[in-house]
Amino acid sequence: MGGNSNKGGHFGRKVLIVILALTLLAAGTAGYLYLRTLNLSKDPVKIVDNGPAPTVSPETPALDEIDGTPHDIDLDYEVDIIGSEDVPIYKKERIDPDVLNIMLVGTDLREGEEGNGRSDSCLLVSYNTKTGKISLVSFMRDVWISIPGVGFNRINAAYSYGGIGLLINTVNGNFGLDIQNYVLVNFEGFESIVDELGGVEVNLTKKEAQFINAGSSVKVEVRDGKQRLNGEQALLHSRNRKTGDGDFGRTRRQREVLMAIYSKVRTDLSPLKLPALLNNVFKHAKTNITPDAMLSLGLDILKSKDLVAVNSRIPFDNTWKYADKDGRSVISINLQRNREMLHDLIFED
Repeated sequence: MGGNSNKGGHFGRKVLIVILALTLLAAGTAGYLYLRTLNLSKDPVKIVDNGPAPTVSPETPALDEIDGTPHDIDLDYEVDIIGSEDVPIYKKERIDPDVLNIMLVGTDLREGEEGNGRSDSCLLVSYNTKTGKISLVSFMRDVWISIPGVGFNRINAAYSYGGIGLLINTVNGNFGLDIQNYVLVNFEGFESIVDELGGVEVNLTKKEAQFINAGSSVKVEVRDGKQRLNGEQALLHSRNRKTGDGDFGRTRRQREVLMAIYSKVRTDLSPLKLPALLNNVFKHAKTNITPDAMLSLGLDILKSKDLVAVNSRIPFDNTWKYADKDGRSVISINLQRNREMLHDLIFED
């Protein structure tokens, strides 16, 4: 393994994924009718019955702990084997009939590159139809984890070796989940999507405002508090890892912006603007979720009067450490503890 680069636009992929899923949920029937004109389910990854027997992945092996934040924790490393085919998704029975889990994935494959690329963004959207709770959980891409048939590696390498199927199998196997559905996109057009919504309201600190102003053609006020961000500003804010906690801070900002987008779509989006927004999103997406399933889920959420949204990330607080693996910095986690806390969050165990 060797060579690294720091690429821009990472968060746009994640936003596009969540806009795809959550815009349909907020748009309900109108989104469904538009969706029926598209072919999002072309060449979906297969779900097969003959996967391996359920197992608990081994705990992360002991690694040399690193004090402080390593300089290379947010850099991309080339993987030594690039998969050419998608591994099928192994069938899992629903753990709780009231809880639906969907994997939202953005990749970093560039034009002209071969293989799958890495899963630059990996986010679990979990919806509890009984309680009306939506959970957004980011999987930090540097988490050192067991990948079936590969061995230990950063979690974002799973997509490189076997596509969305292997990534889902990796998450299901390590964290005892039942994910069967996915939405997959590459990054294009994030700024225009946010602008089409008329911007989003996000809480900023003074330092975050200063970071935005350093790169934005339109400035925000340098103050603490909620401000409206246009597409350019929202992207800068979501890519920000310079004003505290590195990628931990960045993934938190990402989830906050996602929820701001969802809130805007759910409450303010005009039906007249919906086709243009969906067209912007759908042309970048692939999913194995059927239009009928999207409609059912969207209507269920629209009918929910007590919808609650929570967000978190893997690893949870006090369950991880920075570590060194063959000269690379990774995140070593207490797998059992993270598994338990994730189940407590989404299944309310």
